[in-house]
Amino acid sequence: PDERSLLELGLQFVPRTLPLPSHNWCDPITRFLRNVMVYGFFGGASRPPHQFQRMFSVSHWTPDPTLVPPAFRAFCTDIRCALSSLRLPASPPNLPQNLLSALDGLAARDVVVCAADKGSTTVCLATRTYLRLCHQHLADQFTYEV
Repeated sequence: PDERSLLELGLQFVPRTLPLPSHNWCDPITRFLRNVMVYGFFGGASRPPHQFQRMFSVSHWTPDPTLVPPAFRAFCTDIRCALSSLRLPASPPNLPQNLLSALDGLAARDVVVCAADKGSTTVCLATRTYLRLCHQHLADQFTYEV
Protein backbone atom coordinates (compact mmCIF):
# COMPACT_ATOMS: atom_id res chain seq x y z
CA PRO A 1 0.00 0.00 0.00
CA ASP A 2 2.81 2.46 0.78
CA GLU A 3 4.58 1.68 -2.50
CA ARG A 4 1.35 2.34 -4.37
CA SER A 5 0.93 5.66 -2.57
CA LEU A 6 4.51 6.53 -3.49
CA LEU A 7 3.96 5.71 -7.17
CA GLU A 8 0.74 7.76 -7.19
CA LEU A 9 2.86 10.87 -6.55
CA GLY A 10 4.02 10.58 -10.18
CA LEU A 11 7.33 10.80 -11.96
CA GLN A 12 7.70 14.56 -11.48
CA PHE A 13 7.86 14.22 -7.69
CA VAL A 14 11.40 14.37 -6.31
CA PRO A 15 11.85 12.98 -2.80
CA ARG A 16 14.57 14.95 -1.08
CA THR A 17 15.74 16.73 1.99
CA LEU A 18 16.20 20.39 1.20
CA PRO A 19 19.46 21.93 2.39
CA LEU A 20 19.24 25.32 3.99
CA PRO A 21 20.63 27.97 1.65
CA SER A 22 23.95 29.15 3.04
CA HIS A 23 23.79 32.54 1.36
CA ASN A 24 20.96 33.63 3.67
CA TRP A 25 23.30 33.90 6.65
CA CYS A 26 26.75 34.18 5.01
CA ASP A 27 26.16 37.38 3.05
CA PRO A 28 25.11 39.56 5.99
CA ILE A 29 27.99 38.22 8.08
CA THR A 30 30.49 38.94 5.30
CA ARG A 31 29.12 42.48 5.01
CA PHE A 32 29.29 42.87 8.79
CA LEU A 33 32.93 41.76 8.90
CA ARG A 34 33.78 44.14 6.07
CA ASN A 35 32.09 46.97 7.98
CA VAL A 36 34.12 46.07 11.09
CA MET A 37 37.33 46.16 9.04
CA VAL A 38 36.42 49.55 7.52
CA TYR A 39 35.49 50.85 10.97
CA GLY A 40 38.82 49.64 12.34
CA PHE A 41 40.72 51.11 9.38
CA PHE A 42 39.28 54.58 9.88
CA GLY A 43 39.80 54.40 13.64
CA GLY A 44 36.13 54.28 14.57
CA ALA A 45 35.62 57.98 13.93
CA SER A 46 32.00 58.81 14.64
CA ARG A 47 30.10 61.66 13.08
CA PRO A 48 26.52 62.78 13.49
CA PRO A 49 24.26 60.99 10.96
CA HIS A 50 23.27 64.23 9.22
CA GLN A 51 26.86 64.78 8.01
CA PHE A 52 26.86 61.61 5.87
CA GLN A 53 25.70 61.82 2.30
CA ARG A 54 24.21 58.75 0.69
CA MET A 55 26.48 57.15 -1.92
CA PHE A 56 24.88 56.11 -5.18
CA SER A 57 27.49 53.51 -6.08
CA VAL A 58 28.12 50.55 -3.83
CA SER A 59 31.71 50.20 -2.69
CA HIS A 60 33.22 46.75 -2.20
CA TRP A 61 36.55 48.15 -1.06
CA THR A 62 38.07 46.41 1.93
CA PRO A 63 41.11 47.84 3.71
CA ASP A 64 44.42 46.03 3.76
CA PRO A 65 44.21 43.81 6.88
CA THR A 66 47.71 44.82 7.97
CA LEU A 67 46.55 48.44 8.29
CA VAL A 68 43.64 47.53 10.59
CA PRO A 69 44.29 47.48 14.36
CA PRO A 70 45.11 43.97 15.66
CA ALA A 71 42.08 43.91 17.98
CA PHE A 72 39.71 44.30 15.02
CA ARG A 73 41.59 41.68 13.00
CA ALA A 74 41.41 39.24 15.92
CA PHE A 75 37.68 39.93 16.30
CA CYS A 76 37.06 39.16 12.61
CA THR A 77 39.21 36.02 12.78
CA ASP A 78 37.30 34.77 15.83
CA ILE A 79 33.98 35.27 14.05
CA ARG A 80 35.18 33.50 10.89
CA CYS A 81 36.48 30.54 12.96
CA ALA A 82 33.22 30.27 14.86
CA LEU A 83 31.20 30.33 11.63
CA SER A 84 33.36 27.79 9.85
CA SER A 85 32.48 25.18 12.47
CA LEU A 86 28.77 26.03 12.41
CA ARG A 87 26.62 23.15 11.13
CA LEU A 88 23.03 23.95 10.30
CA PRO A 89 20.46 21.16 10.49
CA ALA A 90 18.89 20.01 7.26
CA SER A 91 15.21 20.59 6.69
CA PRO A 92 12.88 17.62 7.20
CA PRO A 93 12.27 15.36 4.18
CA ASN A 94 9.23 16.03 2.01
CA LEU A 95 7.95 12.46 2.53
CA PRO A 96 6.60 10.79 5.65
CA GLN A 97 8.64 7.94 7.12
CA ASN A 98 6.40 5.17 5.72
CA LEU A 99 6.86 6.46 2.15
CA LEU A 100 10.61 6.84 2.67
CA SER A 101 10.69 3.17 3.72
CA ALA A 102 8.66 2.24 0.63
CA LEU A 103 11.12 4.18 -1.54
CA ASP A 104 14.03 2.27 0.00
CA GLY A 105 12.14 -0.97 -0.68
CA LEU A 106 11.64 -0.05 -4.35
CA ALA A 107 15.30 0.94 -4.71
CA ALA A 108 16.39 -2.45 -3.36
CA ARG A 109 14.39 -4.32 -6.01
CA ASP A 110 15.36 -4.95 -9.62
CA VAL A 111 12.58 -2.75 -11.05
CA VAL A 112 12.09 0.19 -13.42
CA VAL A 113 9.58 2.91 -12.62
CA CYS A 114 8.20 4.57 -15.75
CA ALA A 115 5.11 6.14 -17.29
CA ALA A 116 2.53 3.87 -18.87
CA ASP A 117 1.81 4.21 -22.61
CA LYS A 118 -1.83 5.05 -22.13
CA GLY A 119 -3.10 7.35 -19.44
CA SER A 120 -1.12 9.26 -16.87
CA THR A 121 -0.23 6.29 -14.72
CA THR A 122 3.11 5.41 -13.20
CA VAL A 123 3.98 1.74 -13.47
CA CYS A 124 6.61 -0.46 -11.91
CA LEU A 125 8.09 -3.20 -14.13
CA ALA A 126 10.73 -5.82 -13.56
CA THR A 127 13.93 -4.72 -15.32
CA ARG A 128 13.96 -7.82 -17.56
CA THR A 129 10.36 -7.21 -18.62
CA TYR A 130 11.08 -3.55 -19.32
CA LEU A 131 14.12 -4.37 -21.47
CA ARG A 132 12.18 -7.09 -23.35
CA LEU A 133 9.39 -4.61 -24.13
CA CYS A 134 11.95 -2.00 -25.26
CA HIS A 135 13.62 -4.46 -27.65
CA GLN A 136 10.23 -5.59 -28.92
CA HIS A 137 9.20 -1.99 -29.56
CA LEU A 138 12.47 -1.13 -31.33
CA ALA A 139 12.26 -4.28 -33.47
CA ASP A 140 9.15 -2.93 -35.22
CA GLN A 141 10.42 -2.52 -38.81
CA PHE A 142 7.41 -0.44 -39.87
CA THR A 143 8.32 2.28 -37.39
CA TYR A 144 12.13 2.12 -37.24
CA GLU A 145 14.77 1.61 -39.93
CA VAL A 146 18.34 0.49 -39.38
